[in-house]
Amino acid sequence: MGVCNACESLLVHSAVASAVLPDLVDLLHAHQIELRGDERTRQLIPQAGTATAEDYATEYLGPILSVKIVDSVDEAIQHINTY
Repeated sequence: MGVCNACESLLVHSAVASAVLPDLVDLLHAHQIELRGDERTRQLIPQAGTATAEDYATEYLGPILSVKIVDSVDEAIQHINTY
């Protein structure tokens, strides 16, 4: 059983993605969290699966996290409003 307030997607600004994601992936994998990312995320985390539009729209209620790298707050807001 999952909880409604669980984190389903992570948006990371491109200015910090290369510094943040490699360390974060180690922590998440230690807790057996499956990652699915956009192309830019997968360049930094090759072991991540490919995220689809369906992944970003899914409430997994499980140990899966979709990840997307964005270039601006506006892009992040657009992504949130879309999914």
